[in-house]
Amino acid sequence: MSKPDLENIITSPEAEVFLQMVTRDFYSNSYIGLWIFEVIGREWDEMRAWAEDLKQEINPQTCTWTLPIWEWVYGIPTDTSLTFEYRRQRLLTKIITAKPINPEVIRRGAAALIGTSPESIIIDPNKGPYQFEITVHTTDKSLPYDRLPPYIYDIKPAHLRVNYNVKADPCKNLYCGLLPQIKGNITVYGKEV
Repeated sequence: MSKPDLENIITSPEAEVFLQMVTRDFYSNSYIGLWIFEVIGREWDEMRAWAEDLKQEINPQTCTWTLPIWEWVYGIPTDTSLTFEYRRQRLLTKIITAKPINPEVIRRGAAALIGTSPESIIIDPNKGPYQFEITVHTTDKSLPYDRLPPYIYDIKPAHLRVNYNVKADPCKNLYCGLLPQIKGNITVYGKEV
């Protein structure tokens, strides 16, 4: 019987590390001992590769097999016909644009939507329990007030109710597409309409 080739048994980097931690001359001359270290080292190599891969999957910029999970978390429909790059970009866009909504965000967004200055919109978050009020001061030009309720409904927290007010100076004309959507009384110049 020929002597086994002990020099070429250890190929795993982790097995080499393990072999350096034990008595060198004893285990390095044992055929079975070297193969035990090699098998354990291969398992550790596989575990290290899995852990390194998991580091990539934690970030949406580099994920591959966890991409459907990321899409599920952010409510994006999974479409496997799209490339990974496009799906990651779609996910990152959703992550970046998901911001908390506070009265200032609502005020600036509403002002930009209807084309007026943020100073002409006042938000009262303390109008009552679970409600807030938006007051829009009119300007000299016609504004698309009808865009405001759908926008506010989409971005406001779901548990809050919103009240809308449009205030105009007595000398200004009021152009409003919002009026048919308001339920209740409208007061102009101190008289109900």
